[in-house]
Amino acid sequence: MSIGYTPRDGYGVWAHGVAVALHGVEYGRMEAYLSDVYGQPLSELTDGIEIFRVDAHWMIGFAMRADEQSQFDATLPERTERLTAALVKLG
Repeated sequence: MSIGYTPRDGYGVWAHGVAVALHGVEYGRMEAYLSDVYGQPLSELTDGIEIFRVDAHWMIGFAMRADEQSQFDATLPERTERLTAALVKLG
């Protein structure tokens, strides 16, 4: 499987590997953690929740330097306008 995590522009992590279904104690620990994060048991969010981990065989990440991030952030208003116009056009 391939996964990516880019919580905001300027940095991110990507990985490729094997998805491994969690069971037993490992599932219980992760289910308890996610229930705390979401403020309710996962079983209340939807039926049939499965939890997987990635056994990565390849991973890469990046982060912009502060000066690069500042330059990038300066483009946000223009990019927001383009995104808004594209969404309007899309309907």
